[in-house]
Amino acid sequence: PSVESMRKPFALFQHPNSQLLEASGFRQH
Repeated sequence: PSVESMRKPFALFQHPNSQLLEASGFRQH
C-alpha cells in the first residue's frame, strides 16, 4: 500500500496549488 500513500501527495503536485507547495517548501522545479 506504499503506492497509494505516495499517490495521495503526488496528486497535490498535479493540482494547481503551486502556492500551497511553495509555502511548504516543495518548490523544487
